[in-house]
Amino acid sequence: MYGLSFSERRVDSRPTAPRADIALFVGWCDWHASTRVDAELAAFSEQRLARTLAVGTPLPLDVPVPFDSWAQFDQAAHWRGRAVVGSVTRADASLGVAVRDFFANGGERCFIVLLGSPLAVGTVPSDPDAAFDRLLPAFVDRQRATWRGLAHVKALDEVALVLAPDLPDLVATGTEPLPPSRDEPDPPEVFIECATRPQPRTGDPGVLRLPAPRCDDDGYARWRRYAQRIGAFLAQHRRDCMALLALPLPARGARAGRDARNAVAGLNSSFVQVAYPWLRPVQPPRTAQGLVAPDGALAGLVAATCLAQGAFRTAAGRTPREVYDVEPLPPQRELVTPAAGTEVQAWTARLSLFAPRLGRIELLSDRTLSDRAGWRNAPVGRLMGQLLRLARDLGEALAFEAAGEALFAAIRRRFESLLTVLWQAGALRGANPAEAFGVRCDRSTMTRNDLDNGRVICLVEFAPAY
Repeated sequence: MYGLSFSERRVDSRPTAPRADIALFVGWCDWHASTRVDAELAAFSEQRLARTLAVGTPLPLDVPVPFDSWAQFDQAAHWRGRAVVGSVTRADASLGVAVRDFFANGGERCFIVLLGSPLAVGTVPSDPDAAFDRLLPAFVDRQRATWRGLAHVKALDEVALVLAPDLPDLVATGTEPLPPSRDEPDPPEVFIECATRPQPRTGDPGVLRLPAPRCDDDGYARWRRYAQRIGAFLAQHRRDCMALLALPLPARGARAGRDARNAVAGLNSSFVQVAYPWLRPVQPPRTAQGLVAPDGALAGLVAATCLAQGAFRTAAGRTPREVYDVEPLPPQRELVTPAAGTEVQAWTARLSLFAPRLGRIELLSDRTLSDRAGWRNAPVGRLMGQLLRLARDLGEALAFEAAGEALFAAIRRRFESLLTVLWQAGALRGANPAEAFGVRCDRSTMTRNDLDNGRVICLVEFAPAY
């Protein structure tokens, strides 16, 4: 005889915070001609971007495309076809190398926006301002279908990290000649019994013998202006995101060549992290001098830290994979713990610095460009970003609920549950939850005008442990 049966099922009531590891890469590269729009991407574009893509058509430029592995991107993008001036050799696109480093160092998901063929290796841009306007339009309106470049982040609620790997190429003002590399001549041809003929030494092949692009003081001024625009854009439109940028290499005679703090002088933004110096991989990619900008590796280390330990943990102390050296090597005074009272003057106070430590290359600091001591620690910004994304998710889920005590209590419970978990994990200071955070959402946080216009305001205070 049939009847009803009941089984008890345990439900995990631990609140989950929004992810803080998903990155957006925007830069110059091409899709393979064989890469096509699939049904999933077409539906995503229609729902999130208000743009119609026909299934089976070539993948267009300037459209964010999600990827969950390096193999997917490697198969879809023509990132190894960058032109080289005066040679039939092909180089690797800066964006492709950054995406590779992101996945190699622990990243698991990202969005890619390609803008077209990259600048040829060995040239400098003729109009960097126009190129940057393609990367980040000067004006961004409210219509999703018109968003371009970095502005696509407005439609990608899950993105927490923003990268522009081509920025050092846009501000490059020239190159410095490398010492010539010649093969050693063969020894004179003589007969020596049982001797072996020594092999000549070969120089670095192709693009590895080209000098990397570098910045003079005018180039660094342009880079600071671009970094400030990116930080201001995020502060206005996506306060839960952080830009990870690579500081360009200094040209001979540039003030930044003597002290990297000069390159970021005057910048004040908790939405921008700057990685320095550049990395030398064990297996060099096809880039000038075999050097790699450090922003992709930093994004991967940050993503891996967020996934394994939480967004409130620092990525400092982690080691980028398959990197054996940095260029240029930071001064020895910047590699030791600064004396009391001089911490603000150290490179590690303003930069996310890679340097040798105990026989390996290590990320020594995880910092933003903020002048405020608390916001200078990047994990604090990432924790704030998680709370902002949680507030947005709650707002979308409860948008049509009637304002009242039941709604206020539901919002308080969700924030208090998550903040309690963060306090227990060590993200917040305080001997008890009352000292670590406070959540208010009641009629004292809203005016009658707010309630009449459907606005519900929740005030959250917390003391981050950094």
